[in-house]
Amino acid sequence: MPLSVDGEDDQHSGVGASMRVVESVTGVMADVPEGVDLVPGVYEGGLKVWESSVDLVRYLREHNVVQPNHRVLELGCGHGLPGIHALQQGAASVTFSDLNEEVLREVTGPNICLNVATMAELHSRVALVSGD
Repeated sequence: MPLSVDGEDDQHSGVGASMRVVESVTGVMADVPEGVDLVPGVYEGGLKVWESSVDLVRYLREHNVVQPNHRVLELGCGHGLPGIHALQQGAASVTFSDLNEEVLREVTGPNICLNVATMAELHSRVALVSGD
C-alpha cells in the first residue's frame, strides 16, 4: 500500500516522497488484533505506522539532515520509515533495530525491499538487528 509521506494520504500528510508499506503479515504477528497498539511480552507496536516516524521523516527531509557519508541507526524501527528515507537519501549504511524479530522479518524487511532500488544496496548498506 503506498503511504504518501508527501501530502495526499489522509492519515500522514506533508512529509516527502511516497513510500510503500506492507499490507499484511503472517506468523505470530498475524494473531495481533487489528487496532491494538501493544500486547506486553508479545507485541510492542511494530505493526503500526507511528505518527512520530512520519514526523521524523518530515523533519529529516525538510532540514536535509541525511548525507551520503552518514551511518544511521534506527532503534525500535517497526516499519522503518526514517531508515528507508535515509537509504533513499544516500546514507552510507542503515541499521534497523527492533525488539521483535518477527517485525523485522514481516514488516521492516519487506518495506525496505519495496522502497530501495537494488538488492546490491540491501547487502552492502542494510543491517537488521533484533532483541533488546
